[in-house]
Amino acid sequence: MGLAFFLPLVVVFIYFPLRNIQQYLRELEFFNQLAGLQDGRGEMLFELRRYFVYLSLAFLPFFSSWWSLFVLRESSESSGKEILRIGHEAPLWWEQFYFFLLYLFLISIPSVAGIFLLGWGMIFDYIRLIMICVYLYGIALFLLVLSQSIGLSFIMLFSFVAINNADLVESGTFPFYMFNFPMLETLGDVIPYLAHGGTGLILVVFSYLLSNTFAARKFST
Repeated sequence: MGLAFFLPLVVVFIYFPLRNIQQYLRELEFFNQLAGLQDGRGEMLFELRRYFVYLSLAFLPFFSSWWSLFVLRESSESSGKEILRIGHEAPLWWEQFYFFLLYLFLISIPSVAGIFLLGWGMIFDYIRLIMICVYLYGIALFLLVLSQSIGLSFIMLFSFVAINNADLVESGTFPFYMFNFPMLETLGDVIPYLAHGGTGLILVVFSYLLSNTFAARKFST
């Protein structure tokens, strides 16, 4: 995996915090200008939370499958092509799944910090973030099974994320997952995103079964 292994760590623990700190300094300057206004602090916290949610949805879900895709890839020395190694290799499947769980744990660190600093209402934003990570993780595995190429899988996944981030879709329309970056206030607000998390889980199971089917056909010929 080489240096590519560290890219999610750089995003989660360097890029993401620095962008939020930068936004905090901007809001603090604006807050000082509004020091005489009663709702100045509330407005600052609202903007900080809105930016935190926007940044987390825009960048963190894409890397949920980063390590898993690299684990499932094996470069064929004979043909130079990338082949999938899921079928008939249960230990490898669990290895990539552990990397996915590791990533969920890592993004929980800045998320929990955000909950304590910006308000308990961000718990619902965190639950949504997990749902979207599961969703893109399932999509990535499914694309990898179909394309048999990690490069093509990343390109298609990146395109899907870019469409979401570019506001090119109608607000709230499944299978897309973000538009105008609404902040969630109650557990009921999370319910629409259960469709994303459920779809992700279904795609994970289907990808595993499909990959074993491909592998069985390969070994039977």
